Amino acid sequence: MQSLFEIADTLSKMDIEEEMVTFLCSVIAFFILIAFRNQSTKAKKSGKLFKHIELNADDGATTECDAGLHDDKHYVKIDKALRTAFETEDYWQVLKCWGQLKHFNQSSIHLSMIVRSMRFCNKGGFFIATELKNFFKAHPQECSIGLVNDLLEPLARRSDDEQLVDLLVKMIPSINLTKDSRTYEIMLTMHATNGNLAKTQSVMAEMNIKEVAFTPRATVAVMTMGLQMGNADVVLKAFIKLKPVWDERATWAVSMFALVQHKTNVLVQVVTLACEKLKASELSAALDGMTLPAEVLDALQAKLSLLSDTELAASIEVLEKSGRDLKTDLIYNTMIGCSISSANMKAFLPCKAKKPEQADSQPLPPWKAKKLQHEDSDVSTSDGSKSVVDEVIDCSPSPMRSLHSDSCRIFRSMKNDNRADECSTSEGSRSDSEEESNFGPCARPPPGLALPGF
Repeated sequence: MQSLFEIADTLSKMDIEEEMVTFLCSVIAFFILIAFRNQSTKAKKSGKLFKHIELNADDGATTECDAGLHDDKHYVKIDKALRTAFETEDYWQVLKCWGQLKHFNQSSIHLSMIVRSMRFCNKGGFFIATELKNFFKAHPQECSIGLVNDLLEPLARRSDDEQLVDLLVKMIPSINLTKDSRTYEIMLTMHATNGNLAKTQSVMAEMNIKEVAFTPRATVAVMTMGLQMGNADVVLKAFIKLKPVWDERATWAVSMFALVQHKTNVLVQVVTLACEKLKASELSAALDGMTLPAEVLDALQAKLSLLSDTELAASIEVLEKSGRDLKTDLIYNTMIGCSISSANMKAFLPCKAKKPEQADSQPLPPWKAKKLQHEDSDVSTSDGSKSVVDEVIDCSPSPMRSLHSDSCRIFRSMKNDNRADECSTSEGSRSDSEEESNFGPCARPPPGLALPGF
């Protein structure tokens, strides 16, 4: 405290001029110290800079390797975090990692996972297409039509992603790429599966204009479209083209567990449509040399049996004029069998009775036939013509005819016995057998129950 008082007394004794001089000297000294400090700082920085340049001049490759090593470590770290997040279905974390990882060239291997994560996070088709377009423009060396096709194929199998597939296909020219046969195959398969016939025909027209070859899967898509339209000509043409690769796994875009049943269903549809459109000759040529499953044979038999006699005869005539060997022809032999079966069925149909009430009746049982025999036995003519009952029984199955013959034999013997009794009795009198006949041919009335006379 005493020192402070001494300083205050000293300053109080100074006049105004001395105070101003002291203040100015202090300011000048402050600026000099600041300038000296700045110079020393610049000298240190320049020394480091020269040292850095000297190191780069001596060993420039070492610095670049260090920077690349640092980038690789950073990429591996983010890549591991992205894979872990995707496996745990933390799709928002996947997109956060993608924000850092998309600046690396090798991040293109994650594009399919990124697209799926964006879909799970409810990102729209335009957002996903824009994100992919920006990535391909930033890394043109990683961009290829094969990579784009790999992204399109899983998306095309889901009907909800049809809009996204269309956007990605429209994006292809903007990233300096050209659609190939696989791209058109993916588009055709998607539109045919979804039943979009207009877009399917548009893609086919574009392929014809650009002279792009149809792959086996593209041909399957065309056949599917023909089945949906009911165009048998398109279906059979595509089917004949598919025959050499029918049993190859790569031809069908279905699971290997459902492949056999899928091919069987397609064959059933082809056979059914061809029979309905009366394309038996074309179908015979298409199926030549193929082994058909039992389900297809049953469908073929059922459809050909529904054809009329005229249609069968016309189809058989066309096949006979084709000049092919028909001994082992499946369609020809099946139609011949159907024609023979139809003729046999007409030959064995029940004969029509002469009486209107019996025209549509079923074969009569033996007891009814016997009753009708009693009623209509006198209708037979002298020249030996048959009665109505005889005609009905003659058209009945063999067991019924045997029963009828036995009953007729018994009835005739009984009738002859009655006629003999009538001849033995006097005229106008009634024999005991005639009185007992009121109760039946084989029964006598008990005593006391005789019918009263009138």
